[in-house]
Amino acid sequence: MRTVNSWKRLPGNFDALNTFNLFGIDNDYGIPTLRKDYFVPEWLLPVKQRVSGDVDMKKGAVHFFVDDYHFEHVWTRPVQTLSLVKKTGRALTPDFSLYAEYPKVLQVWNTYRSRWIGCYWQSNGIEVLPSVTWADERSYEFCFAGIEKGSIVAISTVGANRPKEVRELFIAGFEKMVEVIEPELVLAYGEATPIKLEDYVKVQWYPSYWKTMRDIVAKKKKKEENVNA
Repeated sequence: MRTVNSWKRLPGNFDALNTFNLFGIDNDYGIPTLRKDYFVPEWLLPVKQRVSGDVDMKKGAVHFFVDDYHFEHVWTRPVQTLSLVKKTGRALTPDFSLYAEYPKVLQVWNTYRSRWIGCYWQSNGIEVLPSVTWADERSYEFCFAGIEKGSIVAISTVGANRPKEVRELFIAGFEKMVEVIEPELVLAYGEATPIKLEDYVKVQWYPSYWKTMRDIVAKKKKKEENVNA
């Protein structure tokens, strides 16, 4: 049997699974456990989004509530992409998808990757909050692993209000998350939800990118109407 030590010199991209950086665990799945960090960002910045120079970057945090292909590189090139989150010094963990249609092994893998990246960032001096996502009830045994009780966590509510089966999955998963993690605070990125989250836990809301864009367009339109009045 060959081991890593069998190689006198490692070939390029040898460690595609990032096995040379392993972190502490508290679960049978080997999902890394994040250190409990405490901060509440004033705003959330989508990964790779540019901002004007007068914005105080230290008051926000990088988020990954976008399609997976936009941030796959933070896993495949963790060292090279560290600067993406160092510009704020604070970040939410990548929100790799856990679709109910996925095989269980892929759901576990995406949970592992999210926690691993968070631990890697923390080991490089970045403050990190876990983004939590789930599929159906079969995912509950691992999708909350690696998050300490009483942590501040983040979720995306984008699309949670439709269709019916999605609403049901969101409600059941959210209730289970509150039960298992008992979060001190939930950072909610998005808009309306099928239930009032504040009935379960303290919540800090952040508008989605699309709501922000709609608000900008609406303000611009209203300004133009006032000028032409």
